[in-house]
Amino acid sequence: MRLSAIAATALLSVSVSLTSSAATRTWSQTGNGSSGPWTNGALWSPSGVPQPVDDIKVTSSGSYSCSTGGNFTIHSLTAGGSSGGKTVEVSASTALAMTTKGTMNSNSTLSVRGVVSGGRLDINSGATLRLRTGSMVTGDESINLTGGFLLNEGSELRNRDVVLADTGGMDQK
Repeated sequence: MRLSAIAATALLSVSVSLTSSAATRTWSQTGNGSSGPWTNGALWSPSGVPQPVDDIKVTSSGSYSCSTGGNFTIHSLTAGGSSGGKTVEVSASTALAMTTKGTMNSNSTLSVRGVVSGGRLDINSGATLRLRTGSMVTGDESINLTGGFLLNEGSELRNRDVVLADTGGMDQK
């Protein structure tokens, strides 16, 4: 009985320490025209590769891109800003799962070559969702498109609800 109590206490301590490590990670490789993979922890502030409990921000000034380069699960994604172009690319043969939501704001593009899944996805005015050949966006929450939408042949958009509201342009390439 005493061993069970010790094991339960140890498990609770580990659980608390794991949940307390959530961070807001901001992409820091922001020189104009720069790019890099999410797998390089030195390109994030604070330093470290994104974790499932992290809120990811691609919002710093400048025009740049970042690519997943591997499979990632994150808590949320926010991209965009008042100037410059920010591109978040989900690399081919990789997956990005968001447990709550993704928000693409003005001056941002979510370019999908792999799979994006999970929570709600908002593509707001001035932002673009680009689905490349062989890509898929899927999940149980809604996708709200008030920004641009580019759909390549052979890509899929599969969600419970897809809301299109004056997108300003929807192209199939």
